[in-house]
Amino acid sequence: METFALYLLKSALWIAGFALVYVLFLQNERYFVLNRIFLVGGLLAAIFLPFYTWHYVVELNTESIVTIAGDPQQPVKDAAVTTNSFSVQKALLFLYLAGVLFMVFRTLKSTIPVLRVIFKAKVYRYGSIKLVRDAKFPASFSLVSYVFVHPSIDEPELSEILKHEQEHIRQKHWIDLLLFGILRTIQWFNPIVWFYGRLIRQNHEYLADKHALQSSSNPGVYRAALLNQIVGGSIIPLTSSFNFSFNKKRFNMMNHTIQSPLRKLKLLLIVPVFAGILYAFAVPEYKNVSATEVQNDSIQETKILVGNITWEGNSVYTTAELNQALGLKEGDVIVQRQLDKLLHEGILNDLYLDKGYLFYNLESVPMNNTDGTTDFTFKIFEGNLYKFGKIEIEGNKQASSEDILESLPIQTGDIFSKEKLVLSHHKIASSGIFVPEDVAMGIHPEPSLNEVNIVFTVVEK
Repeated sequence: METFALYLLKSALWIAGFALVYVLFLQNERYFVLNRIFLVGGLLAAIFLPFYTWHYVVELNTESIVTIAGDPQQPVKDAAVTTNSFSVQKALLFLYLAGVLFMVFRTLKSTIPVLRVIFKAKVYRYGSIKLVRDAKFPASFSLVSYVFVHPSIDEPELSEILKHEQEHIRQKHWIDLLLFGILRTIQWFNPIVWFYGRLIRQNHEYLADKHALQSSSNPGVYRAALLNQIVGGSIIPLTSSFNFSFNKKRFNMMNHTIQSPLRKLKLLLIVPVFAGILYAFAVPEYKNVSATEVQNDSIQETKILVGNITWEGNSVYTTAELNQALGLKEGDVIVQRQLDKLLHEGILNDLYLDKGYLFYNLESVPMNNTDGTTDFTFKIFEGNLYKFGKIEIEGNKQASSEDILESLPIQTGDIFSKEKLVLSHHKIASSGIFVPEDVAMGIHPEPSLNEVNIVFTVVEK
């Protein structure tokens, strides 16, 4: 459920980003083909790009997390999650599926009568156009290679309609509308999607107008037909689809205006949208770099005369607090192994873990000076603030999980704390109910939620 909800959120952001760029910068441009490519690109992005998540690597020292309880983490079984038979999530899911089914029903209801007419009515050939004249449809429209018009439309009006609808067919605008129909079904609750569909249809009309006017022997007649449609007069009672979004702006768009080709570069304004959305949903891939990884022994034992110490990236603690926790000052002599222990296994590490910064990381950048000293710049990656997520007990048969969890110093929603987690482990182990040496603790971070799920596995005496 959460995964699909995230998909819908990403999809909504993609379509909103494309709509915003189009309305602000491209809607009034006369590069209709490029605009069509842009709009279709928005549909494809909203349908397919939510499946893609950008991953980036973050090197972390998680050795202390693995050994928080003193012993290596033991594998635990997935905890059984009990839920109520009815929940808000289920209600929202049922509501969403009802909307999807309604959209499918609505599409079938409007399409099936058209298909029936195609199979039953007489079809006239006009080049590549298959013309159907049927009184069931007062408004003229096209579907793939078929054009439907009312029998009362006379030949001059019919000629203008066919020129227009032929462009819809030739340019295969139905493909755009099919993609839009898919997205509209998925995002039926999103008003931006419905608005986006109007932008697509509007651009289709601009494209059809442009080419229909080029092939028309009398462009004035074409414009008069459009004007007569919007007025709704009885002389030329046109109600075809090519009067969609008809207004003064559409007349203006028919005028040939020379524009600088450089204005096409406005399409590149979508690049920041791509970067922003991909970055917003990027998922870090944490690479565990142990502080005791193999290094050259001679380097480990080389004495270092500490020079100036600076810090970068710290916001949780001040420079003075970090220097005090590090316990290192200018003029001290230290070897690399001791420095690594101070940085990754000392008080500094506990400070951040007790504040909820589960994936805090620290990088040491040395700078050798000519006087034999070494300046150090310590770059801190604090990461996101984590909270305790699900806290569960497994293996207990007689003892109540609720009673055990209520007695612990950690609760769901609390800021993650290594100190409190260790106390919780010791409290369970010393409760007298379980075998102390068999009390194991599973720590399962959920980076997408900034939560840490905890599972205590016990064996009753």
